Amino acid sequence: MQILDFFKIKLSTQASWVSLTEELAGYEREILRSLCVEQKRQFIALEVKAEGPGVDIEGDFSALDFFSSSKVFYLHLKTDPHKWPDEAKRVWERLVQLSSPQGNWLFVSSESEKFLSSSPLRILNGSSCAHSYAWATYFNESLSAPLSVEKVNFLLTQEIEDILQLKHWMELWVLGGDEWARHALGWGDSAAGGTRVFQGDRNLSYEWVDAALSGNRKVFLQLSQHLIEKDGEDPIRLLALLGKSIKISSQLALNEEVVGEPPFLITKLKKLKFRPEVLEWWCKCDLSLKSTRADALGLLAQIP
Repeated sequence: MQILDFFKIKLSTQASWVSLTEELAGYEREILRSLCVEQKRQFIALEVKAEGPGVDIEGDFSALDFFSSSKVFYLHLKTDPHKWPDEAKRVWERLVQLSSPQGNWLFVSSESEKFLSSSPLRILNGSSCAHSYAWATYFNESLSAPLSVEKVNFLLTQEIEDILQLKHWMELWVLGGDEWARHALGWGDSAAGGTRVFQGDRNLSYEWVDAALSGNRKVFLQLSQHLIEKDGEDPIRLLALLGKSIKISSQLALNEEVVGEPPFLITKLKKLKFRPEVLEWWCKCDLSLKSTRADALGLLAQIP
């Protein structure tokens, strides 16, 4: 089972304890913590080092009575458990015996994957499950007022540092409305006035990306000047938006599987011929803008 599916069913399983294929990523840990809070459970995350689990962990794990809430203990085993001293191995066996989804519950990841192969439930997580589109859909379904497909797709074109950023943007969009999204993310709201509006169903920034990828140099330069000089767009943000599409195009050209990206964007880019010279130009522009005070429009004008 993948971790997103496990989260969707709100940890519903009768497995006495749960193992994970990788150490929990930050966003996975925070979502697990929030699900525990919903279930009125305390979430405790610990690293178990070379000496293995001690009696202190066992004491905390065995402490459950009518006056305390049940806990979820997430343990990441930093060293090979086969090298633990005998007492640590005995503590581990007692933890496994005590663990229960109805009481204090054990979630474990380990640097030694083989050690956890016998767990009652194995959850696939980490880099192989970090698909932005799937997580965005999951976050959107949890909102009191879900965003439209168009708005979710727009968020997926943004440069994100962490998958949880998608969740925060969605929550802020629901709270602040389209006006917040227009100022914070460049969402083109025609009702808000000004020059940054959708033309038909497209945003000028998207038109700019399409012109670059299709080799329409005249339109690309016109939109570059309009976006930067009239709309006050940040050239680094624009390049990041373009870079996302160039990366996908290069993956498609190499017949690599593209994961974690919205299907509509992949379908569109499949129709465009990949141009390696554009990738080379993009790398030079990105480096110059981030490391020097180079003229942005002058750099963009050098597009092949």
